[in-house]
Amino acid sequence: MAQAQTATPQAKIGRPLKIKGAGVITRAARELGLSLAELADALGTTYDSVRNWERPGRRVPDEFQPRLDALLANAKAAKNKPAK
Repeated sequence: MAQAQTATPQAKIGRPLKIKGAGVITRAARELGLSLAELADALGTTYDSVRNWERPGRRVPDEFQPRLDALLANAKAAKNKPAK
């Protein structure tokens, strides 16, 4: 029996994904020190929406990408800020 080939998320939409693969949202939330529910609140959306972005072939909608980028940039800046 031949195995069915599955298209990669990139192949399905024909362009690179901004946030790729399962686990990226969870890693982002951990980096921010937030749960997925808290990340959803910070992005102004629901937990279920954020959880769905974790599914293979899904991505963060364009309207939320700038907010997520800003949250991650602020977290990175705070992490690199020298202690007084």
